[in-house]
Amino acid sequence: MIGRLEAAEQAFWRRERVIDAGWYPLHPYVRLMERLARLQRQPVRAFMLAQSIRAAQVDIAGVYKPMLPTASPKRIAARVHLAFNRYFRPASARPVRVRDEVAEYELQTLPDDAIEFFRGLNEGFVRGALMEAGATKIELSYGPARAQAPGLVTQPFHVSFEQLPAGSRSQRGGTPRS
Repeated sequence: MIGRLEAAEQAFWRRERVIDAGWYPLHPYVRLMERLARLQRQPVRAFMLAQSIRAAQVDIAGVYKPMLPTASPKRIAARVHLAFNRYFRPASARPVRVRDEVAEYELQTLPDDAIEFFRGLNEGFVRGALMEAGATKIELSYGPARAQAPGLVTQPFHVSFEQLPAGSRSQRGGTPRS
């Protein structure tokens, strides 16, 4: 498809890393997020967390409702990687282990020069998805990234949370950390 574009357009799309699920170039998108954060007078990380928490809330109530059932935080934790896989191809996520209130994953094929971008959006979406399912005391941490191929890394991360007792879902929430 790119071969049908004019030479200047081909050069742009071949030069930029593209998130193919949305067909937009990665680095200009990162710069856009940085600019929007400045306009909102927020640190970039806090802005990205807020945006991706909102995205989780909207998407889980809409387009991802069948894929991410909010019956329990554990069910969300077992499936939240699927949203990352749909949003950020060719990068991907896979669960390593999901237990009652703990989940471990790997983000794979991440461009090493945009790792903070992916961490920020991933953290917000996972946090927002778990909040929608009624989780509290959500903690997310990243292990050291491992080189996967030139310019690409694998990023392990760990999530812990508490599940509210049945019938008390109105007390949702986790506290975003910057």
